[in-house]
Amino acid sequence: MKRTLRLAAVFIATSTVFGISRANAQTVPNLERCTQWSVKDGVFGFVNECDQSVDVLFMLQNMRIPTAREVAKGERFSTGLSQTRLESTGWMSTRCPAGYRPTVPFKFENKELIVASRYNCAPK
Repeated sequence: MKRTLRLAAVFIATSTVFGISRANAQTVPNLERCTQWSVKDGVFGFVNECDQSVDVLFMLQNMRIPTAREVAKGERFSTGLSQTRLESTGWMSTRCPAGYRPTVPFKFENKELIVASRYNCAPK
């Protein structure tokens, strides 16, 4: 009986470890490197220069509801606001491959991690 319980415990522990490893293997780097922010015609945004579509989450600090949008390769994402307006309001954004979400929950409590690009992307 003790041997059976020990084997069950080992099986559960092994399954948990492999489950975590499998989940970590599914994460991919964020796409900030190919979605650099810029100003065009006085409006802040970026052109998707990645080789794939990008899922963007964008939120002004005073809104609490993010804008979620898929941006095709070569398309521009526009905030509709000037850089000055954004900097005075406060904002954050994540950029992941289409079909992925940031590994850090997209909440202003996590702004420091998100702004520092300390997130990867996981399947939705």
